[in-house]
Amino acid sequence: MEKHAFVARVPDQPGALHRAAEIISRHQGNINRIQFDRRIDPHTVFFEVTSTPDAREAIREGLLELGYLQTALKSLSFLRLSVHIPHKPGALLDFLRCTTSLGANIALIDFDDRGSNPDLLTVSLNLEESTAVSRLLDQLKSR
Repeated sequence: MEKHAFVARVPDQPGALHRAAEIISRHQGNINRIQFDRRIDPHTVFFEVTSTPDAREAIREGLLELGYLQTALKSLSFLRLSVHIPHKPGALLDFLRCTTSLGANIALIDFDDRGSNPDLLTVSLNLEESTAVSRLLDQLKSR
């Protein structure tokens, strides 16, 4: 038995992980590790599997037939930051305009003017262009 890693690109729908696990199990593969975080990428799953070399090939073919097997990853940048925004009408809207203009997809946003830090905004962003991270930070620093 040997350990092998697979990168799967699954559809964002119920049962997608189940179908991949069925293929691995059908060929007597044992999943040692699985990594998936839809906040970072709702489609990419990493599997570490223990199996025989023949089973590894059968698993690979099964994932390929489903369209899940990936040989390359699309670059994706994930950024989590906290920024202080002025407590005035339109301040949050200005921030959102900035993120939208750079193609940032918000994965998480947390802002509450009643908390201990009423001007603190925490946000997690997916940016498909890695250069967008630098541009976003530059725009935020200039405000």
